[in-house]
Parts: sequence; structure tokens; C-alpha cells
Amino acid sequence: MPSGITAPNAPANSTKQRKNKNQQRNRQNGYGLHTPVWPKGIYNPFDIFLEKSPAMSKILVVDDDRDFIKITRMILESHNYEVISATSGEQGLEVMRREKPDLVLLDIMMSYIMDGLDVRRRMAEDETLRHIPVIMVTSLTSTRTQGEMPSHDYIPDSPWLNKPIDPDVLLAQVKAMLETGGTAKTAS
Repeated sequence: MPSGITAPNAPANSTKQRKNKNQQRNRQNGYGLHTPVWPKGIYNPFDIFLEKSPAMSKILVVDDDRDFIKITRMILESHNYEVISATSGEQGLEVMRREKPDLVLLDIMMSYIMDGLDVRRRMAEDETLRHIPVIMVTSLTSTRTQGEMPSHDYIPDSPWLNKPIDPDVLLAQVKAMLETGGTAKTAS
């Protein structure tokens, strides 16, 4: 029987044999998928896709301003942090309990019942949450209401950053907080 024609009563492995012949023919003709082989010591541009990335720190951003969350997410993810978010204090506490982030960026003033200061107080009272480092974020320090804001001594273990946040300052503060377990000083 000519090559490529299958007899009606052919054994079940004939399809497999035909597939193997086709693959062999494709390799001989230069068709098919090939994995490039790079000489030792030469940069392989595909390595970034093949290497496992190091364990990422998980950062929770709690802010009622979705644009702030989006921009902060872009900055942090571009530096290999995993970012999760919440748009209210209540949701933030739920996400903290469920996701167990390594760090929280917490807006002080939110348009819901529980603001950032309330969230921070509840975290301090909760055995499972009190160890999570927090960076407080506010836009009020640059306005005339600055005098109404509590001092840094009010929440001594949480540095504060002023909006708009400089990406370099944010990244430096996040790195410092993660490296020290939350004992880094304010960078704002």
C-alpha cells in the first residue's frame, strides 16, 4: 500500500506512526518548533521567561481613589511586587485577614465610615493583623487642614507619605519597611 494511505483495518498505532513520520519529515525540511540553543556565556533573551522570579512581597493598597490605586499598582508591579487592593477600610480589613499581605499602604481619609486611622487602630487591636507594617498615605499635609491631622506620634509605628507620592520615595519606603519589618522611619 502506498505511503500515507491507511487501510481500513490498520492497527491502532498507524496514526501514531504517521504522526511520527510527519514530524520527522518536518524536522528534515526545517519546519516545526525548535528551541534555540545559545552558546554558554552568551545572553539568552528568553531567560527572563524561563527563570522563576523570586518570591514577591504582597502589598495591599487601601484607598477610595481608584486612580491612586491604579498608579500605585503600576509603580509597585514594575518592581516585582504583588499588589492587591481595597477601596474602603472595611474591605481593607477583610482583605488583610484573607490575603495576609506583607505591607499595607493605607489612605488616611476615605469617603466611607471607617477611615485609615480607624483601620490602623483596629489592626493594632487584632492579634493577626498588628504585625503587618503600614505606610499611611495622605493628601492633607499639603492643604490648610494640615493642623487638624494627628501627629506622627499618634501612630508611632507607621510612617506617612504625602500625596502626590514620588515613585522613588514610595519604592524606597516600601523596600525599607519590608527589610526592617515595619520599623523604618518616615521618608516623606
